[in-house]
Amino acid sequence: MSFMRAIQKMFGKSSSLDDQQQVIENFKRTRRRSNDLVVAFFDKADWHYDAVRQKGLDEGQMYVPGGMLLGWLVEQEFVSDEMYELYGEEIDDFLNRNIGPGYLYQTMDGKLHQDMLTKEGQRFMHYYFSAGNYFTDYENTFGARDGAQYTVSDTWQNYDKLCNLLDLRLRESG
Repeated sequence: MSFMRAIQKMFGKSSSLDDQQQVIENFKRTRRRSNDLVVAFFDKADWHYDAVRQKGLDEGQMYVPGGMLLGWLVEQEFVSDEMYELYGEEIDDFLNRNIGPGYLYQTMDGKLHQDMLTKEGQRFMHYYFSAGNYFTDYENTFGARDGAQYTVSDTWQNYDKLCNLLDLRLRESG
């Protein structure tokens, strides 16, 4: 079946060129709408694996940038009840500073998905990530560009430094 026939079947048959153009426009609008509903991953540690490997760094470094953000989200109570049910012990260990943010992120499978967050957390993350600000802020905070962001140590001192900026971004988000 041709592409045009498939579209016509989905949105009604048409014969004139104007009707066909309208069918294509309806198809495009529908695609845009369905793409807007796609559930968002804000970060996956796997996305950073190649860069970490190419730098010859320990694999654990791919969890540090996302872990610092996740840790801050936990402290803001932006993490959903389901995440507390699944990872309550790890979250408590993090809050008591028994484990670092990178390790917390690793225990949560190295994924930061909108479903892991409260509605308020989702709102903030969509605001903050819509312009790609987190990784720029992360790089600027640590003066780490061109792959150097993966050399940032998973320390409480670095975490606290980044949290100060994240607190500012939260205030800016209204």
